[in-house]
Amino acid sequence: MIKNIKTPPLANQGSALLQNCIETLSWKEVREVIHRINPHLATEFDKVLGIEQLPVLKLRYPFGATITKKGKFHLPVNGQSLPWDSPDIPEKIRNLLDYPWDTIPFGLVWTNAFESFIELPSHTVPLRLLTQGNMFSLLSIFERNNRAIISGLQSATAGARSLFVLPQIGDTQYNRRLVRWFRIPEDKANPEGYHDHWTLLNAIANSPRFRHPWHCELLLFTRPFIDRIEQYYRLKAFLLQNIWNTTSFTRSESKYDMLWSAFIYRNLKASLRTSPLILETAKHILKLVIRRAPGFAPSRNDNAGPIAEFMNTFSNIYKIRYHLPIIMQAYNYDGVNPLYYSLNNCTLLQALPQKKTHGQIIRELEDIREIIFFFIEEMNRNNLAADLSQTTLFENLNGVRIDFFHPQGEGNIRSDIETIPAEDDRFVEPIRGSMRKSHLVFPLTAPFFKGCIRIQPLD
Repeated sequence: MIKNIKTPPLANQGSALLQNCIETLSWKEVREVIHRINPHLATEFDKVLGIEQLPVLKLRYPFGATITKKGKFHLPVNGQSLPWDSPDIPEKIRNLLDYPWDTIPFGLVWTNAFESFIELPSHTVPLRLLTQGNMFSLLSIFERNNRAIISGLQSATAGARSLFVLPQIGDTQYNRRLVRWFRIPEDKANPEGYHDHWTLLNAIANSPRFRHPWHCELLLFTRPFIDRIEQYYRLKAFLLQNIWNTTSFTRSESKYDMLWSAFIYRNLKASLRTSPLILETAKHILKLVIRRAPGFAPSRNDNAGPIAEFMNTFSNIYKIRYHLPIIMQAYNYDGVNPLYYSLNNCTLLQALPQKKTHGQIIRELEDIREIIFFFIEEMNRNNLAADLSQTTLFENLNGVRIDFFHPQGEGNIRSDIETIPAEDDRFVEPIRGSMRKSHLVFPLTAPFFKGCIRIQPLD
């Protein structure tokens, strides 16, 4: 069967490794777009005299390209993503970015998105997806020579590093179709679990035979802009206020950690204190509720990668037999749409445990549920070490419903997985550019749902 697959001609658009990926523009040339994607920033910059001809750099990265790697900035040069200390970085670019910054120069996302993450030996932990108009690295230009900053942990790639295909795609025979069609190495086409899916998706997206090349564009502010920030008090105050607003939880995180520790040893019964992983997972779910850590949800557009074409690839080339090739990505809870987490796709900052039986997973779900619900109960009774009634945590926890799923669950652990797509049509509604086949159905048996936690607004 496989030998009869015809390989397609090379795409006319060329390889995803673009040759002209750095462009020098003026504020006058980018002003209109920035007013649309970040109007507050554009309005403040417009107040700066003589800003029209100040240079900015627009960088273009193909899907999966390295933007930072363990704290080191990479630029797209001659079809490669080169580290900042490479001798092949043009001197003109070095001069324009010659000001104090940490990890990456100050800028904003111009097109699509990129994701920061931490890579552990066992898995990858998504941190934040930055989308069009989001600023980044603003703090570092104000914290010059700050030795307290640890910059060698995080990395970032163009598009979402957290992408995975919801149904299982580990069939060797089917993956050989991808190997032949896209001419990718076989060792990249045998994902064992969700954490391996990105490697396959990245290989597909950067094949010359991939029909819809995708890219993320960043706009970097140059040294003349940074000099003007120092000269204009109101602009500097605006940027500092932005930093203050976005770091509010970080400044209080140690207090929340102490409160959680006090809850464990003062309120929680001893039988629920035995597993650090269960305690950490319960705490992590609370962070999802207050939007301080990402969970997962179905991708609904191409902002985080060529999602529609990935779905078409698994329908038409991989030829998935039964299930919709739903692409999932990391999201922060928005207070409107459901958010999902799975014990089979952990994003904790610690090593993953060995594979567990269904019975073990169900017991863990029961313990996590009991811990979370008891914390909410104690919080509402003001029985914790501090009064939380005026906090975001109190408001958000009392404004959500948290459900626990496993196909073999009973009682408080729901087994009705089929209700998930019935109550959240993002799983089954086609996205623009994808070609849905009528015989494919929602993947009820996906590993993600064998230990799934859902957060959604109260009815």
